[in-house]
Amino acid sequence: MKNVIQTLVIAGLVVSGSALANTKDKDKYTKVREINKNPVAWSNKKVTVKGEVEHLDANAKLFVLDGDGIFNDRILVVEEGMMTSAQDIAAQLKDDDKIVLTGTVKRMTLSEIESKYKVSMSQDLKEDFEGRVPVLVTKFSDVNKNLAE
Repeated sequence: MKNVIQTLVIAGLVVSGSALANTKDKDKYTKVREINKNPVAWSNKKVTVKGEVEHLDANAKLFVLDGDGIFNDRILVVEEGMMTSAQDIAAQLKDDDKIVLTGTVKRMTLSEIESKYKVSMSQDLKEDFEGRVPVLVTKFSDVNKNLAE
């Protein structure tokens, strides 16, 4: 009887371990909606997300990343590198591009974003994102269009 119980326990651990391994492969990206659900918990954490570029403005080093969900699935992305110009970003990225990027989640007001990163937001973005919002701060070099497929 003891051997049967040990065998069942070992079998259970093997099945659990393979289930966890499969979950890890599926969950290698943080979902934007998870960040938006609890921005305080994600604040100052480095994450990798994937989604679609929206509202890319040639005059600003920011855009919206639309995640793979329907609700609560958009996040502002701002480029922190001073060496990359807004025109360089616009030459490489276009609206509707599917990308993967790594960055650090920050909670900021829109005026803090504009001041700190020397960007100017369109009125549409200001209306879409009000108050203290989660922002993904990244370097343009950490954006990859090839992995998002």
